[in-house]
Amino acid sequence: MTTSHQHSFHNGKSSEDILDVLVDVTGFVLQTVAMMEVDWVEECQTDVDLANPSGTITASMKMTGDVEGVFALSVPVALAKRIGCAIAYCEPEELPDELLNEGVGEIVNQITGTLRTRLSIARTQTTILLPQIIDTEGHEIDMGTSNPCFTVAVDCAGERLLLRSTLRAASAPVPAS
Repeated sequence: MTTSHQHSFHNGKSSEDILDVLVDVTGFVLQTVAMMEVDWVEECQTDVDLANPSGTITASMKMTGDVEGVFALSVPVALAKRIGCAIAYCEPEELPDELLNEGVGEIVNQITGTLRTRLSIARTQTTILLPQIIDTEGHEIDMGTSNPCFTVAVDCAGERLLLRSTLRAASAPVPAS
């Protein structure tokens, strides 16, 4: 996975451009913070059911301003436990259940920080809100915008997770659905 170059935010990055950077950053964070290998399975523009999938924890991050939209990472509970253990440096039986949500939230925070750097938006008028954590099956994930939603399925440590994004540069035209 290539992560060595920095993308310029300016000149109206499209949803697809931002998604490419988001995918790259997500893989980088999962590999370096959670010490897990990732394999990108498929990407599609979709009007997916945005209900939280059964047996998953979803963390989402909303941005407003020069970059607008939401990205959400839905992680199976078993993988969330492995992520929590990697972050807390503990064995699975030592990880309190409340840290499952916090581990997924921390991964999303790390992705957000790295995304800001890669898109060079640290000096723009972009506000990043606190992550929202959803661990209730069927609870709707608020993607916060009418921008098209792109979904990437990811195999990570033998589990399938979903990365969804409606992020785009505010100056970029909204692609037709």
